[in-house]
Amino acid sequence: MFSTTHNKSGYPTSNVIFIITTALFIIGLFALFALHAQLLIRKLRENIEIQVFLHKNTDASTQRSIRQALESYPFILKENQIPKIRFISKEEAATELRHLTGEDFMNFLGDNPLRDAFVINISEEYYTKAQMENIKKQIEELPGVFEVTYPENHIQEINANVHKVGAVLLSFVLMLLGIVVILINNSVKLAMYSQRFLIRSMQLVGATPWFIKKPFLQRAIYQGIVGACIAIVLLSLVLWFFYTFLEELRVLNVKWGIFVIYISLLFLGGLICGASAYFSVSRYLKMKLDQLYQN
Repeated sequence: MFSTTHNKSGYPTSNVIFIITTALFIIGLFALFALHAQLLIRKLRENIEIQVFLHKNTDASTQRSIRQALESYPFILKENQIPKIRFISKEEAATELRHLTGEDFMNFLGDNPLRDAFVINISEEYYTKAQMENIKKQIEELPGVFEVTYPENHIQEINANVHKVGAVLLSFVLMLLGIVVILINNSVKLAMYSQRFLIRSMQLVGATPWFIKKPFLQRAIYQGIVGACIAIVLLSLVLWFFYTFLEELRVLNVKWGIFVIYISLLFLGGLICGASAYFSVSRYLKMKLDQLYQN
C-alpha cells in the first residue's frame, strides 16, 4: 500500500536509484583502483632482491648454518609459509653473467672472481631506510657472510613515490566521498520534497513522528542498498573486463579487499540514504503549512 501510494504521489524512484548507483559506482571504481595500486606497489617492493655474499671457500656446513639463520629472521618474506631464499653458486653466477655480457670473462681472468650468495626477499613493511640498514648489519654479523647489498637508491625512490601516491589517493578519496554524500543526500531530499504534503497529511490524522518516518526510512535504505547492488554488478563487470585483458592483475590476490569494498558500498548506500530521509522527514514535520508551499 505504501509503495503504491507514494509512487502515485510522484516519488522519483528510478531517478533516486540511478543517482545512488552512479555515485557509488564512481567511488567504488576509485576504491578498486587504489586497492590494486597499493598491492602493485607491495609486489614491487617484495620483488626487490637482497644479495648476501659469502666468504670465498665457505664450506657446505657454514652455508647451511647461514641459510637456517636467514630462515629464522621475521623480516624474510614468506610465500605459503616458505621463506623466499635461494642459493646461487659462483658457477651459476658466472654462467648468468656470460649470458648477459656475451663474453667469457674467465678466459682472460683465469679464475672465477664471483662469490657464492643467497638471494633473499624482504617483507614489504620492512622497506624503510633504518630497517634496511639494520637488516644489512644483522646479516653481515653472521659467520661466513662477506657482504650484503641491496638497491638502496631504488628503494628510497619507491618509498618517496609511495608517500606521494598515498597523499594523492587519500585526497581523492576524501573528495569523492564528499561528492557522493552530497549527490545522494540531494537526490533523497528532492524525493522527500515530492512527499511533503503526504507527510503533512499523515501528521494531521494523528500519526506519530516515528510512524511517519519509518516507511520513508525503510524505502530510502532499501533504495540505497539496491543502488549499491547495481553498482557492485557494474564494478564486477569492469573487473572481469580488466582481468580478461590484463591477466597479470590476477596475481595480486585482491579478493578479500574487493569483498571489503563491496560491503562498504552497501553500508554507505544504506547509511547515507537512511540519514538523508530521516532528516528530511524531520524537517517537514516541523514546518508550518504555508512553509510547505514555499519549499
